[in-house]
Amino acid sequence: MSRQGLVATLLLVLAAAAGTGWFLVEFEQAEETVVTGYRGEALANPLLAAERWLRAIGTPVSELESLAALEGLPPGGVLMLAVSRRTMTPDSIETVLDWVDRGGTLVVEAAAPGIEDPLADALGVLRERVRAAPDAGKKVPGKARKDSPPGAPAGAPAELPAEAGEGRTAANPARTYVLPWRTEVPLRLVLPPGPSLRLRSGQPEFALGDKDRAVLIGFDRGTGRVIVCNGFRPFRNRGIGEADNALLLRELVQRDGVGRTLHVFRIPLRLSPWSWLGSHATWAVAAAALLAAAWLWRTLVRSGPILPDPAPARRRWADHLEASGRFLWRRNQRPVLLARARAAALGALERQRPGFGRLADEARRQLLVREFGFSPSAAALLLDGHGISAPAVVAQTRLFRRIHLRAAGPAGAAGSTPPTLSEMP
Repeated sequence: MSRQGLVATLLLVLAAAAGTGWFLVEFEQAEETVVTGYRGEALANPLLAAERWLRAIGTPVSELESLAALEGLPPGGVLMLAVSRRTMTPDSIETVLDWVDRGGTLVVEAAAPGIEDPLADALGVLRERVRAAPDAGKKVPGKARKDSPPGAPAGAPAELPAEAGEGRTAANPARTYVLPWRTEVPLRLVLPPGPSLRLRSGQPEFALGDKDRAVLIGFDRGTGRVIVCNGFRPFRNRGIGEADNALLLRELVQRDGVGRTLHVFRIPLRLSPWSWLGSHATWAVAAAALLAAAWLWRTLVRSGPILPDPAPARRRWADHLEASGRFLWRRNQRPVLLARARAAALGALERQRPGFGRLADEARRQLLVREFGFSPSAAALLLDGHGISAPAVVAQTRLFRRIHLRAAGPAGAAGSTPPTLSEMP
C-alpha cells in the first residue's frame, strides 16, 4: 500500500472512531411501550376482558354465536346483546322478550338515532339526539346537584359531582353515580356520551346520566328486568378498566345475588386477509402500493401528441427467404434446410445436364469431377450428404452454391450473390 493510501485509511478509521464515540455519548438505549392494538381473540371479541373478569369473580359466562341458541336460554340468567345483533329476526326478538317476561335480565346496547333497532322499538325505548349546553362539563366541587335525569321518577339516583381533576378527559370525565339498590357505595363511572334514552310510555326504574340526557336506564318487564345503554363502551376491552366500570357491570349482572349466568350474544368476527394485512403489515402494504403506483406511472402511455404511424415497408422476396432460413436454423431444423438446398442444387444440375438424375451414382460422381471441377470427396458429400452438424451443413451448402453459380453462367459468377448459410451466426 502506498503512503497516500495508508494515510487515507488511517483518516477513515479515526473518523469512524470519532463518530462512534459521539453517538455513544449523545444517545442512550431506552425502553418505550408502544400500543400495537388488539390481536388474536381480543381483536375478535370486544368483551373478552369483561368476560374473563366476571369468570374470575365467580360469575359463569357463556357465549351464544347463533340465533338458535337464543331459544334455549335457561330462566333467570342475564343476556347481553350488543349493537351487532342486526341479524336477529322478528321471531328471535319475540323469543328474547318472552324470556325476559319469565324472569330473565336483558342488557341491551341501543343503536344510534337514525339506525334501525327493532329490539329497542319493541321494548318501547326512544333514542333522541341531545345538543350539549354551552356550560356542559362545568362542575362545582363539593356541591350535590339537585336535578335528576330527564324522565327519572321522584327519588331516582341523582348524579354527584366528580372531584377536581378526576376523569379521563375533559370531554368525557368520570362522574360519581349512586345506584338505587346500592346507595351506600357510590360508583365513579365513565359513561359514554350519546343519545338520550327514555321510554315511550311510563318512567324507568332508574336512570344514569345528567340533566341533558339519560345514558343508561332500567325498567321491569313482566317478572324480568331490562337495562338499556346507549353504548357498551364502558364494558369493552378498552373501557372496562376505567374508574368503576367493572363494578357497574358486576352490579348489573349480580343484582339479585351471585350465581346468575351471563350469556353474551355476538356474531363471531370473520377476519379477512385484508384486515390482517392492515393490522400486521401496514408498512409492507403501503410500500407495495407505492411500488405498484410507480410501475403503473412508468408503463402507462405518456400524454402528448400522437405520432403518425410509419409507412409500411415492403420486403423483398429474398428477405422473406432469408428470414425463413434463419428461423429454421435457430430452431435446429438443419435437416429441413439441407434437404431443400440439395433438392434445389440437383434440380439445377438436371436443368443443365438433362438426364443427370437417371444416371448411376458413380456416373454422377464422374460428371461432377469432370465438368464441375469437384474433388471425389466433394462429389460424394454433395450426392450422399454426411451429418447434420453445423460444420457439415455449411460445407454442403458451399458445394450447392458452386453448382448454382456454374448453372448461372459467367454473369452469375461475376455478379453479387445473397448471403449464404455459411455467414449465419
